[in-house]
Amino acid sequence: MQLKGFPFPTEVPNYPSHVEVLKYLNSYAAHFNVDQVIRLNSSVTRVYKDGEGASPWRLCVSSPDKGSYEEAVDRVVVCNGHFSQPFCSTVKGIEHYRGLKVHSKQYRTPGAYAGKVGRHSVLVIGRGPSGEEISMELAENGASNITVSFLKYDAKNFTEADGSEGSGNQEAQAGVDHVEADGTVVLTDGTRLTPESVEAAGGRRTAIDKNDKRIMKPEIDYIDQDGSVFFIDGSSIAAPDVIMFCTGYVYSVGDLLPADLLFPKASSDFAGTDLSPEILAEVLEAAEAGQGLAPIYKQVFSIEDSTLAFVGLPSDTTTFQCFELQSIWLARVLSGIVTLPPKPNMYADFW
Repeated sequence: MQLKGFPFPTEVPNYPSHVEVLKYLNSYAAHFNVDQVIRLNSSVTRVYKDGEGASPWRLCVSSPDKGSYEEAVDRVVVCNGHFSQPFCSTVKGIEHYRGLKVHSKQYRTPGAYAGKVGRHSVLVIGRGPSGEEISMELAENGASNITVSFLKYDAKNFTEADGSEGSGNQEAQAGVDHVEADGTVVLTDGTRLTPESVEAAGGRRTAIDKNDKRIMKPEIDYIDQDGSVFFIDGSSIAAPDVIMFCTGYVYSVGDLLPADLLFPKASSDFAGTDLSPEILAEVLEAAEAGQGLAPIYKQVFSIEDSTLAFVGLPSDTTTFQCFELQSIWLARVLSGIVTLPPKPNMYADFW
């Protein structure tokens, strides 16, 4: 995942932690003097166009030092990727919970959760990369009672050792197929894990990793009035001090960019396209929810106005390399080295 011309230090493992990635990015910025041209602690609250002059774009900015102000720029590149607006999954009865609710975006270090009063019992929702790394880091740095609940979309990654002889790596590769009425978890390889066998293992994946202190649970069923959490297998835990949502992000630029560059106003005439009614409905639904994006060419340039571009939209990719290649192409287009196709050609490619 390293960037061109700036390798990770040799002592960094193949799967670096978020701390090591942050250190790497800070070192990269300092090495190439990127930090000299970045204005931090400044929020862009709105972007609009004012005419067609040399600097037609207007940025509405807010910062602690300068307050609210506007700035004229030639071009706009949105580089927040998918990691700007947190998404918290719906949990039945969450209104009964009186503890601290946080999203993984707010997480920095385990210190705030490691043994401090009211910060030591944590329920992590989601077992994607963030949920896995954060829950492991919390467990390894002094926080106790770390419970991890998987969601429907990551159930295939949930494995629970039954504590019996011979279980382990093969079982760890199987996902959950379904949970029966009596709480028995049936894995995709046919293995049946009864509530008794899981309880005998302390609810932990001891047969897979004896040092793993986390308690693995299936999807949350509901939160009771006293804040205790019940899972779909019938098990429960007392109200945790913290519920941390590691449930991803929702992409939204609806409040930032001009409406005439976004769906459905931009390219509202879908005639002649090969869009199925289902996909068209999804596009319009996303637009109505404020998650619609400008029609874009090759995931980078706005087709309606190529002075607006995006970096970081693809999600199922090698992120650093993808973003770097997008930035190189973007720089060549903006400098005039490369030209974009005519608008009809870009729309044809887009559809």
